[in-house]
Amino acid sequence: MMRATPVAFLALSLFACTGEAPAVPEVEFRGPAHVRPYLQTYLDAPGGPPSISLAIAVDGEMVVAEAVGFADLESQRAATPNTAYRTYSISKGITAIGVLQQVESGTLDLDDDIRSHVSAFPEKPWPIRLRHLLTHTSGVRHYKANAGEISSTTEYSSLADSLRVFADDPLEFEPGRGYRYTSFGFNLLTGAIENSTGRRFERVLETSIFEPAAMNRSSLAIASGRDEDLAKAYWAPRLGKHREVDDLPNVSGKYGSSGVVSTPTDLVKLFLALDRLELLRADTLDLMLTTPYPELAPEQGYGWNVVTENGRRVVYRTGAGTGYTGIVEYFPDHEVIGAVLINQNQYPGRVPILERALEYFLDP
Repeated sequence: MMRATPVAFLALSLFACTGEAPAVPEVEFRGPAHVRPYLQTYLDAPGGPPSISLAIAVDGEMVVAEAVGFADLESQRAATPNTAYRTYSISKGITAIGVLQQVESGTLDLDDDIRSHVSAFPEKPWPIRLRHLLTHTSGVRHYKANAGEISSTTEYSSLADSLRVFADDPLEFEPGRGYRYTSFGFNLLTGAIENSTGRRFERVLETSIFEPAAMNRSSLAIASGRDEDLAKAYWAPRLGKHREVDDLPNVSGKYGSSGVVSTPTDLVKLFLALDRLELLRADTLDLMLTTPYPELAPEQGYGWNVVTENGRRVVYRTGAGTGYTGIVEYFPDHEVIGAVLINQNQYPGRVPILERALEYFLDP
């Protein structure tokens, strides 16, 4: 399988620019009893990250929940399965679940114009439907290169305040007529959830997703809060040494696109709950895993990527940003789920670490 994601290619190119090889070793996963030495091999290789956390469930049961390395290199605080990491864009898939829950309840409709829920967003030449935002077909732009938007430390007092960054920019195309990956589009969806529920986005996630799925270590990266179990963030090593990230991006204006803090175990629990139909009805789950714009975005479902490889349907979402990287994969027809989170950016090993382990259970 060994799918190469766009972010993985980005990571490789960044390593190339710094002159440092990514050094992802070839390692065989020999089963749950050997998971620690499996992960440790990646950790010990040149360019290996401070810590790696892995969780896997098979047939509804957690079979792997392990972490190696350090959540904090300075204090030598060991990473554990309870250590939390920023998930960055994996948050988009969780936001999509929140939107679809409100669609089920009748408080939102996929054909709603986003301006009916976020009045601070200015009128555009065409209506932007919720389905467009969920599938990156809205025409709303992504971060500008070299503008500091992705790493901004600005604290926003409200969603309306955060919209100033992109709200007045023209759409890149008529909604539904093109594809452009966009984090800003998912930020608008937080406003739709808050408007339809009358509650803060954070509280909606807690009561409608985290608590029902028993995701006890998941939360939003609130600037005023400090989770003692959070892994510290690190830059990719130069000359063999890791450097701690001094200023993490402030996600107060982009909780829906990149604000969730979680563990691999919790991300696996998310899909276990979906599989048990505890978060969405069967018809809504099936809808989430369709690709409604196959000509524009053949792998894009509602918030999640959906592909078929080696005859297997796999649902996945990656996350990467300052100091953290990760991936979650769900094989709905085989009842296999896995997630990896790492406290280092630019680590291309996240995909092979997970997929080599999952292959053991998919093709024993």
